[in-house]
Amino acid sequence: MSVKSRFSAAAVAAFLLISATANAQLPQWKIDQQRQVYSEFGLKFGGNFQQMNGYPFVQAYNPGGILGVYVSKHGKTYGIKLEATLSTAQYKTMDAASHQFVASSDKPKDTVSKGDFTTASINVPLLLEIRPFRHLLFQFGPQYTHLLMTMDNNSAFKKAWNNDNIFKNDNYSLVFGLETDITRGVKLGATFTESMTDVNNGAFIGLNDRWQSTAAQVYLIVKLKKWYSHRNAS
Repeated sequence: MSVKSRFSAAAVAAFLLISATANAQLPQWKIDQQRQVYSEFGLKFGGNFQQMNGYPFVQAYNPGGILGVYVSKHGKTYGIKLEATLSTAQYKTMDAASHQFVASSDKPKDTVSKGDFTTASINVPLLLEIRPFRHLLFQFGPQYTHLLMTMDNNSAFKKAWNNDNIFKNDNYSLVFGLETDITRGVKLGATFTESMTDVNNGAFIGLNDRWQSTAAQVYLIVKLKKWYSHRNAS
């Protein structure tokens, strides 16, 4: 091997050694930044359009709202996100609350007033996120929902049945959605949620259908904090 060849080989070896040493001395946050690995925390808020499938409910996506927080961990292509949100929904019945109720002589039935309910629930979805393009990601995963409150808005069920405890408290669903970047700290998203649980409490004579909700949400994500390992938020 010529002197020139030996010199070239030594130079390449030295360069590789220096590069490896420099990378080994990089802090973990810098390595994560180069690999595009980061965590986020922020707010989620928007509209929740939900319907209850099954008799006696009107099949319509009635407007409600959603508000909550999220925390996520992202790589270049894949990520995972955990949310905790509060949502409201409205349901109405197609028939009077007493449609299936056999009235006694001492309690005449109301044959006019239809059921009108508003619910408030807490939702905890755990979502896998896939980013095929820089500014677009898809997400899917399971969701647990706990019913916090049911309001019988016109007291129709309370008057007809002396009971307005119409829904079960716990519900499990599947969530599918997408998000796109609007600005550096704001995203626009949409999800579709389908319940896997029959929430009919079985408390009313003749109302034996399986009740399962579906919901469409349109919302904004606002990033409050972004950080790499061992470094303050950016």
